[in-house]
Amino acid sequence: IECSSCPVGKFSYNGQSLCIDCETGKYTNEIKSSSCSNCDHGYTSDAGSTKCDYSSSGYYLAYLDNSRSESKTCPKNSYCFGRDQLPIADDFYWVESLSYKYADVIYKCSRDTCRSSSPSNSSCWHIDVVSGVANSSSCDYDKLQCNEGASGPSCGSCSKKYVYNVLSNSCKKCKSAQN
Repeated sequence: IECSSCPVGKFSYNGQSLCIDCETGKYTNEIKSSSCSNCDHGYTSDAGSTKCDYSSSGYYLAYLDNSRSESKTCPKNSYCFGRDQLPIADDFYWVESLSYKYADVIYKCSRDTCRSSSPSNSSCWHIDVVSGVANSSSCDYDKLQCNEGASGPSCGSCSKKYVYNVLSNSCKKCKSAQN
């Protein structure tokens, strides 16, 4: 019996001629493979993969340098969709989102000006795999993480035409700006 020559990322049962993609979360980097290997804990792959190069849900990729990354557990007070996304801070917390270097540092906001980014904005939390820099060109991180009128690190500043209100612990639009 001659084994099937399945390419990497695919396998065949008992040398049959039908080649099947490895399923999501599995891989093979060998030709003529009869099975696929499970990804290591914290990693996943797309179907038909030759390696596990994404983090699984509850994890994020911490970039060590331009060619290596490590899947790490999502930091406390944040959530991680996995794949190549940075942690997203929970409500009342803030994360530096412009660089992978600080992705695991989640700050408690001293004011009620921070909010969690919605899953619909999750594309703004992708990391450019080569540079290790967030996809910031089309994303306004103040709008993603801060309540209306707040801005800056930990949403600790009020934007132009807003003033901090001690009673509400938030930024409120100036009366002159409302007209």
